[in-house]
Amino acid sequence: MFKKLFMLFVLGTLCLTATACARRRTTNVSPLAPRTLEEVLVGRVSPREAYQIATQAYIYAYPIVRAAARYNNFFFEPAHPMFKAPAGHIWRETAQATPETRTVAYPDRDLIHAYAFVDLRREPIIVTIPEFEATRYFSLEVKDLYTHIAGFAGRREDGFAGYNVLITGPRHRVLTLPAGVVKTINVETDFAFLTFRTQVLSRPDLSRAVELQEQYALAPLSAFLGTIPPPLFQGAHFPRINERRIRDNMFEYLAALLPFLPAVDDDEQDLRESFALIGITEGSFSTEDLPVAVRSSIASAKLSADRTIASSAANITDFSRFFGPRAMFMPNNLLNRAAISRLNFQGTQREEISAVLFTTGPEGQRLNAATGDYRLTFARGQFPRTQSFWSVTVYTRDSFLFENAINRHSITSRDIRYMAQNPDGSVTIDLAQTARAGRQRNWLPVPNDEFVVMLRNYIPFEGADIAPAQLPELTKVRQPAQPVRPPAPVTVIRDDIK
Repeated sequence: MFKKLFMLFVLGTLCLTATACARRRTTNVSPLAPRTLEEVLVGRVSPREAYQIATQAYIYAYPIVRAAARYNNFFFEPAHPMFKAPAGHIWRETAQATPETRTVAYPDRDLIHAYAFVDLRREPIIVTIPEFEATRYFSLEVKDLYTHIAGFAGRREDGFAGYNVLITGPRHRVLTLPAGVVKTINVETDFAFLTFRTQVLSRPDLSRAVELQEQYALAPLSAFLGTIPPPLFQGAHFPRINERRIRDNMFEYLAALLPFLPAVDDDEQDLRESFALIGITEGSFSTEDLPVAVRSSIASAKLSADRTIASSAANITDFSRFFGPRAMFMPNNLLNRAAISRLNFQGTQREEISAVLFTTGPEGQRLNAATGDYRLTFARGQFPRTQSFWSVTVYTRDSFLFENAINRHSITSRDIRYMAQNPDGSVTIDLAQTARAGRQRNWLPVPNDEFVVMLRNYIPFEGADIAPAQLPELTKVRQPAQPVRPPAPVTVIRDDIK
């Protein structure tokens, strides 16, 4: 009798396990393998299943924890060298990126940025955007703690006139917009990261861009309305994350962040339930009650997942396909979200800014000016179709701006009218260590080493996302050009050229 009852218990457990596995959704990992009788009897999760769940959890957590570490350094650690401003305040750049700019990879030379990190638990926030000229690109991007883009405000969606935008978290919903507010951006998490982008039209224009950027403002909704603010929110503080210990403590940090990341849909809920099987729950991570074999599988999975993310990141060239809202990543594209995070690239979704990276020449080898010059040619009338502007920027192999004698790092669509045309009407940008005679305005200096080139399109026309067929032609000249030294001072270079 006891033997029959025991077998019924085992069969029932197997059925429940199979049902749970079928219900659980997959995100960049293979479906869970069927569990053997021995595995069921070991405990609540087998080593094989623990490995798959831990792989999935690491890929899921990677961008969330890395971003949180950055927010911690920027807004909560005044002694940190990367500290910007206290949470709830805007920090503003007052200069364009230089070769010394190392905060992000592939810094955008043609914009200045401002950042803020806001706590949305107590009440919503009002963001004020000033009036801009019709010729200038600007935008506000709002990201949640998942690193999903919650929404935009700016030229593309809202025009040039000054306006106010309401930012709300999951604990609040405003059904009627207050007077003077043009839109609401709903954020799925308790905190949000705001990025303000402002175009610098030319070197002399920097002061005007800084002046406009100073007019961005934040205010609690109660202050905007002139009403009594709600009581202070009594809740956990944003966790302190040591960026040097992320890989070892990934699951501890994820658990500390989960209370601020509501499970907004079935996909998220399914993930949380599977993570709990290996000890990841809101506020804590523990594997003490798991068998040694399971704990060993979890440790191995973390190392393997980290290598998978690195490999995926190394192959990214079309950056704009790796930023976007939740629907772009959940449930089956979490690896994309992790891979772009590894690169620390300050990009955004392609409807706002398309970005394509040139890393190899026509022969498939890495771009290297030590072996020859390169020419990037736009066929006649075949420039990127843009509603704002486009740019071509040179970076070192390490993804930073290249220091050069004329301090030129990019060429933009505003500069084309000053550049020499080819006989067929096409326009060529010379990627070389020295300028060709009579073509100083077409010259974009590159290092005597490997380098990369990024083509950006700010607010591309609908359907004009940068596709391979629309890219300019990149060719190589076998021998580097003979040096042609520009006169001193360099009077041939206009201020419009960066």
